[in-house]
Amino acid sequence: MKAVWKFPLMWLPEQTVNLPDGAWVLSCGLQGRMPVVWALVDPAQEKFIPRRLVIVPTGAHRSDMEKVAFVGRLTNEAHEEYHVFVERN
Repeated sequence: MKAVWKFPLMWLPEQTVNLPDGAWVLSCGLQGRMPVVWALVDPAQEKFIPRRLVIVPTGAHRSDMEKVAFVGRLTNEAHEEYHVFVERN
């Protein structure tokens, strides 16, 4: 059986989030002012693994974009656009 869990993020260009093994990151959004991702997980999974997430502002250049998959887009209070990516398995 699977469930959707929410994982809070920080407004950092790169961070590691511990997700249950086999988790599938579905989307991102804002809860209040804080970014979050939602992932499809097996609640019985006891093994958690670190997953790298990247938040990139529109127009920014990164050399590692082929190593990540697009999750979604965020807009902050200043109406700046950011794009969230998760490291590919």
